[in-house]
Amino acid sequence: MLTDEQRGRLWRELLDADFRARYYASSVCRYETLDHGTRLLILLGSSAVLVALLQGLDPVWPKLVSAFVASCSLISFLMGWSKKADRCADLHARFSRLANAYTDLWDGQNEPEAMATWRALREESVGHCNIATRLHVWGSLAKAAQKESLRARSLRLVS
Repeated sequence: MLTDEQRGRLWRELLDADFRARYYASSVCRYETLDHGTRLLILLGSSAVLVALLQGLDPVWPKLVSAFVASCSLISFLMGWSKKADRCADLHARFSRLANAYTDLWDGQNEPEAMATWRALREESVGHCNIATRLHVWGSLAKAAQKESLRARSLRLVS
């Protein structure tokens, strides 16, 4: 049996897990868009250099485009957007399962094992958050995920 204060904390943790699941789903899209956009620029630039060389155009132009393509490749490698998208997809799945478990606990908060279940969920949440600390936080995505999470439960953000 949970006290009123514990129920309030449980509710906030449920909302937080739901928010994080939605946020990381949006982050996957953002990182994949960045990765695909960079790869497209590399493809187009490489193709343009090949066409320029085959057409016998001024040799300065292919050199400039080659430098641009090399820069895009370096940026893509250094930023690791594909790897970050994979990490966000993993976090999305983890926080989705966690949000579902919190929802189940919320529905069965009067069960005798509620405290033990809650402790286990909190430990799991800390582990997920430790993984998430290595990722950039997109403010606009966070705000949208927060609004979506609250709207899903017929709540609204109070400024």
